[in-house]
Amino acid sequence: MKVAIKIPIFNAASTILETLSSILNQTHQDFIIYVYDNASTDNSIKIIQSLDDNRILIVTSEKN
Repeated sequence: MKVAIKIPIFNAASTILETLSSILNQTHQDFIIYVYDNASTDNSIKIIQSLDDNRILIVTSEKN
């Protein structure tokens, strides 16, 4: 059973790596993670992209 996980973020550079790592290390691996970025101005997106996992999809907003 595929699970969809949705995470809204705004300037989450200090916590997003720990959050996503926790999800990626779960025993159930049939999931997709949607990260909804609300126009972050920090390195949140770069941190997420550094994980290079095709189960993570980033949806960005240009305006907060």
